[in-house]
Amino acid sequence: MRAGQGPSLDVVDPFTADFYSAFGLALSAIELDIPFRISIIVNNRSATGAAVGKVIEAVTDLIVQD
Repeated sequence: MRAGQGPSLDVVDPFTADFYSAFGLALSAIELDIPFRISIIVNNRSATGAAVGKVIEAVTDLIVQD
């Protein structure tokens, strides 16, 4: 069953919660310091363009804001 299709409880990371808040789901923050890792994986065998660097920079900026 997907969230929003019936009674359910999901524990998700802040990014997922923010995305699904637009769908009218009830959200309650858990006020605990729960560290988690976010990784960006790139193929080191192929060239990555400037766009990849900009995405990495934007995601890093978003994470640092919190």
